Amino acid sequence: MGHDLETHLKSYARFNTKDLENAFDCVVQNLEKTVKSRLI
Repeated sequence: MGHDLETHLKSYARFNTKDLENAFDCVVQNLEKTVKSRLI
């Protein structure tokens, strides 16, 4: 808890983190879209 994706990937490399990485990317993209739409 409280650490970024990079730290997670380094610390927990033995686990399959590809799904987490994809989910994280999806969340970031959605947040960017939300922020952009509210700025317009």
